[in-house]
Amino acid sequence: MKVYLARLTQALLFFVVCVGAFNWWSDPYGIWGPIDVERLNRNQQVFFLRLSKPFQIARIKPTAAIIGSSRSGPIDPQNPAWRGETPYNLSLHGLTVYEMKRFIEHAIAQGTLRKLLIAIEFDTFIPLWPRTGVGYAEGRLLHAEAQTLSLDSLVQRFSDLRNTLLTSSTLALSIQSWVGKAPADRAMQGDGSWRLNTQNIGKKGFVHSGKLLKKRSDKEQWGIERNLQIFSETLVLCHLHGIDTRLYLSPEHLFMTDFRQYIGYGEERDNFIRAIIALNEEVAISTESEPFPIWGFDHIEGISDQALPEGDAVVPMWFRDGFHFYGKLGDIILEQVWDTSDGQGYRLDSGSVDSYLTEVEQLRARFIQREHEQVLVYRSEILGEE
Repeated sequence: MKVYLARLTQALLFFVVCVGAFNWWSDPYGIWGPIDVERLNRNQQVFFLRLSKPFQIARIKPTAAIIGSSRSGPIDPQNPAWRGETPYNLSLHGLTVYEMKRFIEHAIAQGTLRKLLIAIEFDTFIPLWPRTGVGYAEGRLLHAEAQTLSLDSLVQRFSDLRNTLLTSSTLALSIQSWVGKAPADRAMQGDGSWRLNTQNIGKKGFVHSGKLLKKRSDKEQWGIERNLQIFSETLVLCHLHGIDTRLYLSPEHLFMTDFRQYIGYGEERDNFIRAIIALNEEVAISTESEPFPIWGFDHIEGISDQALPEGDAVVPMWFRDGFHFYGKLGDIILEQVWDTSDGQGYRLDSGSVDSYLTEVEQLRARFIQREHEQVLVYRSEILGEE
């Protein structure tokens, strides 16, 4: 019996080692070595970003980074504006303001971050809860001043080591990464960015986004003040560490701007923009620094007021669904914000913000007049009216 148990134990250990070695070699999360994008995207990577990106940041050690929600995911950090840098896109689907702060801290803790582009989205600042997204683990992210790993970080790393090498779920993903087909929804890149798919585009995409917007209209569940406080701590962190930080208001199609007004909270977004600018200037005063540059893009004719698609066919658009913009607009944003192009972006501060909002409103009014019939059709489908 002892011999039998010894051999059984040896066989089990050999099996565990083989599984771990296969999972490490296959690397379905893209965390252990160079990323094979083609194989990586045979699994739905968007579900694993809160696991994979902390590891990738620690390995890549970016000197320039972008952070925002899924709207910023398509921005290619391999841009001429950042030539000579080691760039990375930190963006996450459903990013919360607290997660933004912690991922920036984690990047700073690598000791290399010099440049940072932050996307400001009203919808990111609305939620009172949850504080973090599904799959987030506090122990994966270092604090900016961390000199050694805390006990929580060591426990989390042991847990991640086990879960990414020795579990049956990871084994299934490893096999899928070799034999599966690339998923249709989005393709992750080795620099943290992703390419958007052709699902939820055109009219269908706008209607889907409008319905999500309607769900957020319960002001009793808003946590803007709390999130602004967290964001002020983030700005202080960037000032104290000397990060060349620049901010932009994530652009949206003017149908979405108008729909906010239609359901009763368009004014809140304008006030939020003013609050962000005021906060940025207050933090600069408190840290004896210059305010970080902030840019807006919703006023640009031909982009934010592009004609609404009549169907769901793939047509040349700047926005997939009214909120998520394609990479070509991301390139314009990055080059404009980093002062490498003479684009049409609007530099914002307390003295210029009202003029900017007036231009946006004037463009919105012209758009609604021009697209009146289509706007009524879209609103009807979003609200489920006959």
